[in-house]
Amino acid sequence: GASLLFVVVLSLIMRYINGYTTFLQAFKGGFLLWTIVNLFDAVVLDIIWFCHDPYFVFKGTEDMVEEYHNYWFHIKGFFIGEALALVVCALAGLVVQFVL
Repeated sequence: GASLLFVVVLSLIMRYINGYTTFLQAFKGGFLLWTIVNLFDAVVLDIIWFCHDPYFVFKGTEDMVEEYHNYWFHIKGFFIGEALALVVCALAGLVVQFVL
C-alpha cells in the first residue's frame, strides 16, 4: 500500500516538478531524494533524538524502548530503507519513462 503510494508521488514529483523524462533521471533523482530523507531520519531523529531521550516513546511502542536506544537498530533500519528505495525508485523511473 504505502510503497505504491510512494511510487505514484515520487513519479509525479520527478516528472512534473523536476521535469525528468527518462528512467535514469527519475531513478537517480528519486534515489537521491529518498536517501537524504532516510539519512536525516536515521541520524537526526533516530540516533540523536530517540537514542538519547529517555522520555520520548510513541504510544503503542512501549515494548520497544530497548530498540529506541540501540544505534544498530536504527542503522539497520536505514539500510532496509535504502533497499526499499532501489525498488520504489526503479518503479518510479519506469512510470516516468513509460506512463507520464
